Amino acid sequence: MQQVWNMIRGRSESDASDASASSDTGSLPDVIYDTVIHIEKLNDLLKDGWKFTQNNVSTASVQEQNIQQYKDSLIVGILGSYNRGKSFLLSKLCRTKFPTGRLVSTEGISIAGPRISYKNLVFIDTAGTDTPTKREDLDDKRAIEALLREIVLALCSYIIIVLNRLQLTDQIYIHEVLEYCSKLNIKDRPEIIFVHNLWDLENEEDIDTVIHKEIEGILGAKFTTIHQRTDSDDKELRMYCSTFNQITIRHFIMAKDESTAADKWNEQTLDSLMAILQAD
Repeated sequence: MQQVWNMIRGRSESDASDASASSDTGSLPDVIYDTVIHIEKLNDLLKDGWKFTQNNVSTASVQEQNIQQYKDSLIVGILGSYNRGKSFLLSKLCRTKFPTGRLVSTEGISIAGPRISYKNLVFIDTAGTDTPTKREDLDDKRAIEALLREIVLALCSYIIIVLNRLQLTDQIYIHEVLEYCSKLNIKDRPEIIFVHNLWDLENEEDIDTVIHKEIEGILGAKFTTIHQRTDSDDKELRMYCSTFNQITIRHFIMAKDESTAADKWNEQTLDSLMAILQAD
């Protein structure tokens, strides 16, 4: 856990030379994330260590004077099952292009540091749960998924869980996350946000149906508005809210990109998320 924390907090390559995770960019693909920790098997940590690549695209990585800004940033974790659109959401929030697509998956832990568009945030993208694996690797796969979840929940002040149409596996996953958070001291609990990424829905009527059946009906969320103070003005944020063991969960909605439903929901959701994160 401490090694991952050091990487996220902007540790230099020279400081990390004696760490158990080793930097080896020769055999790994270039990435636009600042740092990717390639976590495949737990036993790798006892051998050569987990490989990690560094891309140095954040303002903090490029400019020495911004290191303190990186260290003081709010850390936001992105969780969810495989192929739910975590990297897609991150690309939209960061106004940049991270690797996305139905055949593209995030490896281990991927870290995006401060950019011009958001100077006080560090995002942690994680490998999606429920990816298939060889039968002999099932136990290791479960252990890695649990480790990734606990790392992110321990390090982050905000957790964004990305969902599509609600499935039983999603319900089990979010229940496990919320149960874990409910056992933490109140001061240590991260804020929880659900983003319902309805990537295949284009019409407002279809979105309303999902809201009624799943977000309101199954998850028990209710529509609400709050006023969020920003540097320039007051913003009215529209969202759905639910509770679990005294934990408030905020729900936001995204529709298929460039659709009529997206015109109503997507920019509103992205603006609301950034207003909440940057106001903290």
